Amino acid sequence: MPFLRAMTLLTFCLAVSGTAHGAASEWQLTDGGKLRLISQVNAADGSIRAGLQIQLKKGWKTYWKVPGDSGLPPQVQFLGSSNVAHAEMKFPVPQMYDDPEGRSIGYKDEVVFPISVKRRTQGAPVTLRAKGVVGICDEICVPVPFDMSVREDGLGGTRMDIASALLKAEEQLPQKSNAAFGVTHVARLGNKRQIVIEANVPVQSGQTNLFVVAPWSWYVSSARLDHRDGNTARFILDADQAPPDDKLVGTRLQVTLVADGRGVEQSLEVAPPKTP
Repeated sequence: MPFLRAMTLLTFCLAVSGTAHGAASEWQLTDGGKLRLISQVNAADGSIRAGLQIQLKKGWKTYWKVPGDSGLPPQVQFLGSSNVAHAEMKFPVPQMYDDPEGRSIGYKDEVVFPISVKRRTQGAPVTLRAKGVVGICDEICVPVPFDMSVREDGLGGTRMDIASALLKAEEQLPQKSNAAFGVTHVARLGNKRQIVIEANVPVQSGQTNLFVVAPWSWYVSSARLDHRDGNTARFILDADQAPPDDKLVGTRLQVTLVADGRGVEQSLEVAPPKTP
């Protein structure tokens, strides 16, 4: 596997014109680790890969877009960037952690949040500025504000550390669902304030989780595994914290189905209850 990964990295670097030009901000140190902004330019077409890189001390974690029962999700803006028409941060497949305060969803050790960057003017240098706050937690939770930037003109030296970090981050993003791995049905469960979610998962897979992004007022983040039989799984999502005037049927949910660390992402509308 190390050899295959090295070859993949080499192919990745050659694909971006033979050299991995890269840039990085200074590391910002905090109680539970450190973070920085990294980027890499493709000299062949001028496209830019970037990422917010967080390295965590043992026992510390940071959070997914929905943190679970406690925690602070990353909040990032790219205001103040130069020659950037659009920038968007993406989230690698997270893990579930059992804490004294409940369950949390996020990452330990190291995570890179990939940032897709679209230039406003092709061929001109780019300065990407990222400003916001992330939560880094152990027994205590530390909100970490940051304001950092990188300048990309394609003239930087070869940075294999940046190329490797960005490659790994892109490999860990959720993929598109397929017939063998994905949610097949989302519906209200009878007249209850619950939603049943049915999915296909790889037959040999072990731990399986389903994370949910719902309307901001619902206060839900993960569904519990209700039943598993071979390649099919059934999850129940409690929606008792959704406001009474919110209609469950017709609401669109973004779901991330995870099996053995691999994930697929879908956007699905809640259907009416199944008829007997």
